Amino acid sequence: MIHEVMVLDHSGRPFALVLYGASLKLVVLGALILDLLLPPTGRPWLDWMGFLAALAALAILVGLVESAMARFRMTKVPQFLVAGVLASAFAFLLLLV
Repeated sequence: MIHEVMVLDHSGRPFALVLYGASLKLVVLGALILDLLLPPTGRPWLDWMGFLAALAALAILVGLVESAMARFRMTKVPQFLVAGVLASAFAFLLLLV
């Protein structure tokens, strides 16, 4: 929902490539995050099935967040910007310490 603005000028094959790139980005970043969060059990099949289940849950969570964010009124945008700036400033302070 949020990323749909960048694809308004595309159709056909370029549109397919933009959508493929967005889905590939979601899978790669989700896999990196889940690789850090999921502990290995030593059983490859159990690790693989847990990883796929967690990746599916992450995709559903991203879809729910995007659906909820699309329904927010535009008056909430400054609040999100302030929260993002404060979070990044806090992360920068943690990096310095």
